[in-house]
Amino acid sequence: MNPLYLFVAFAIFASVPPPAEQPLRIRHIYINNLGVFDAQHPEFQWWGFRFANRLHVKTQESFIRNEILLSEGDLLLQDLIRESERNLRRYRFLTEVSIKPLRVNNEEADLYVNTEDQWTTKPTFSWGKTRGARTMDIGIEEENFFGLGRTVGVRFEKTAERQGFSAKYLDPRFFNTRMRLNLQYSNLSDGHKVNYGLTQPFYSQDSKWSYGLAGGDSKRLQHFYYKGTDAAALENVERFAAFDLIRAWGERYKRNKVGFTFGYSQLLFPSTVILDEDAASTEEIQQNLDPDEKELFNIGFNSVRDRQKFGKFYYLDNFGRTEDLPYGTLAGISIVHSNNHSGHDFVTGSVSGRYTFQKNNQQYFVSDAVFSVRREAGKWNNRITQLSSRYYVQSGAKHFGLFRSPRQTFAANLSSTFTRDMDAPFQLSLGEDEGLRGYPFREFTGSNRALLNFEYRIFLPWENRFFGICVVPFSDSGYVWNPEYNFGTSAGIGIRIGFKKYGRTRVLRIDYAFPLLNGHGGSVSISSGQAFDIL
Repeated sequence: MNPLYLFVAFAIFASVPPPAEQPLRIRHIYINNLGVFDAQHPEFQWWGFRFANRLHVKTQESFIRNEILLSEGDLLLQDLIRESERNLRRYRFLTEVSIKPLRVNNEEADLYVNTEDQWTTKPTFSWGKTRGARTMDIGIEEENFFGLGRTVGVRFEKTAERQGFSAKYLDPRFFNTRMRLNLQYSNLSDGHKVNYGLTQPFYSQDSKWSYGLAGGDSKRLQHFYYKGTDAAALENVERFAAFDLIRAWGERYKRNKVGFTFGYSQLLFPSTVILDEDAASTEEIQQNLDPDEKELFNIGFNSVRDRQKFGKFYYLDNFGRTEDLPYGTLAGISIVHSNNHSGHDFVTGSVSGRYTFQKNNQQYFVSDAVFSVRREAGKWNNRITQLSSRYYVQSGAKHFGLFRSPRQTFAANLSSTFTRDMDAPFQLSLGEDEGLRGYPFREFTGSNRALLNFEYRIFLPWENRFFGICVVPFSDSGYVWNPEYNFGTSAGIGIRIGFKKYGRTRVLRIDYAFPLLNGHGGSVSISSGQAFDIL
């Protein structure tokens, strides 16, 4: 045969594309949910762990199955598998989440869903002392009631302003639907607080509708401070109810949302309490003690452009647990018209944006901006600009011969709030409870503020399946101004203990901080959670 014919035949054959691979369909979905101290792990062979497992109600298979965005008979789509994993990891009581497909023939595959429960009956305890002022928070909470993802909790909280008991109930699957029920009640020394909500969220990137009803009723004393002194308080009575409806369009991770809101709110100030005559006589306090009451009927429009995807991180805010974080852009606009039965009608507009950047698996940056303004009686007022940025840089453990350097994370937070022509009552503050460690409760007050935090988190190598320890040198700086200028900066050392078998790898934070300027001695605080979070 002529070699030329062979060459032509080979060229034609090579140019024909291979047949497209036939998409697989899901035959069966298998759920393998391990207990908190499952005997499959060698560390949990002791009888005490087996006894603890009997006390713990394991997450029900039906709950896990309902969070998976694929069903038997559906096409196997990897992106839906990854999103289903994120849905399961969103719950504090599930960890080690993985969904693996296994081909069984040319047309079908099985899905194997693996999860591991965490201990969900959690005591809450925090304590702090700064210049003689003590704070305390004691409670108990069950985050996976009857293995159905429901949260039931009670707590006692004492601050410099009030004390009281509170209770809450959260159900992410109200009557086995995707509706989420939220009920909270507080009986306080200066009043009460009731909040409720029933919402249908965007539960996946393909969801088209979200809607919900929320409301509340509260009565409390709103305190105002002058140079750390509790000067006066307004009795604040607030009632509200709102309904939201949002429609989404677009491709996955390229979403546009348009929504409407309808609501009613009432804000009353029945009485005033003077706590310190000298401090209450200052202009900063006086301008907050005669506010206008409001009764509003609101109707609004909002639009969101969402261009975010998700990446996996470890050891940013948590110990060893996967942290699903967005990267991309998110922008929104909102316009609300308020019919005020107690005064002038007004229109409030706001613009918001978020930019998140994942340079690699070691660096993460997020920045948020929100600007809002109100137009009332032909004038602009209530201008608020809020800016915040968080930056994380990781350095993994490295081996130098017999020596291994510990895993490290540098974390920084910069936030600021700028205001102008605000309605009374309004006051911004900084102190121990608001990110400026080492200074008393609401030491600095004004109408504008900025806060800068640095933490160098050194994760010690002595880590196991139960807990990890982190040593954290830190520094805080805060600036509050108008009408007066106040600046404080502090430094300190802290310890973070990550309990890996508690929901969301709960972190116990112990900090000792001492002020470097305008100081009154150091402070010690014990609480759960980081001093600042990524989102």
